[in-house]
Amino acid sequence: MEKILTSKIRWLRFPAYAALLLAFFVLWPRTADDLQAIALDVLHEINTQQDLQEIALALQKHHRETGTFPAPEEMDRWLKQVFAGQPQYHLPIDRWGNALHYETTEDRLGFSLRSSGRDGIPGTSDDLGRIFFFPSLGDKAKNDADLPHEAILPPAQALP
Repeated sequence: MEKILTSKIRWLRFPAYAALLLAFFVLWPRTADDLQAIALDVLHEINTQQDLQEIALALQKHHRETGTFPAPEEMDRWLKQVFAGQPQYHLPIDRWGNALHYETTEDRLGFSLRSSGRDGIPGTSDDLGRIFFFPSLGDKAKNDADLPHEAILPPAQALP
């Protein structure tokens, strides 16, 4: 009797190993694709944050030189002019391929620059952005010490 049970257990081991191997080869590519998608999404977020920072710094420099920020309708032309050697900034899009949202205050002394994030829908928790406002300092700030510091917005879910 023991001999029969032992041989049946041996025969059950083979299908169990085969099932494990099959599960490994079926599930592994899916897991690798999921990990790749997550890593790519993290890279898109990091690169979009960096792009927003670069554009925000260029906007601040423009403000120091001219006293105002470019009008939203001038943004495409302004980006091509300022970032002539860097084609990644020529179009106001984030790394997911969604449009960036650039707005200025009526007096053009402040701006908001936002990405709608991975989902492409504005106002959701994955949005990224920069906002910057200058107080009224007359025509121009006298030096950089007169300028307020940039306020970097956290993801929208952390806002009250």
